Amino acid sequence: MKIKSCDLTGTALDWAVATAEQASIEIGLRKQVLFDTHEDDPPAGVNEHDDTRWQVFNPSENWAQAGPIIERETITIDWAHRMKWEARLYVPDQEPWVMTGPTPLVAALRCFVASKLGDEADVPEELL
Repeated sequence: MKIKSCDLTGTALDWAVATAEQASIEIGLRKQVLFDTHEDDPPAGVNEHDDTRWQVFNPSENWAQAGPIIERETITIDWAHRMKWEARLYVPDQEPWVMTGPTPLVAALRCFVASKLGDEADVPEELL
């Protein structure tokens, strides 16, 4: 299902980030986004899966996972008005991507997803 990048939250945002990162991902039994820890394997489909080689991927709540993306992409994060955070990602020869969110991670990752996937992301319905 197509969701606007500016509206992504929770597991749907995590899925979109993993997709933008071109990671091998699946949906776990607890409706979590899982990423494959074996990089040599081909990308996985969307399946119910619970295996030790898969790790929970939740950068929308995990600074250890989101931090490297924010740093690599040089996303800036500022406190905006009306109880929101604002993130900016500057792309050469384009207008910067600007997104807001209730937390710094949500704002930054929405910005990252939009810069890679565009204004909408395709998210499996079971994650909504």
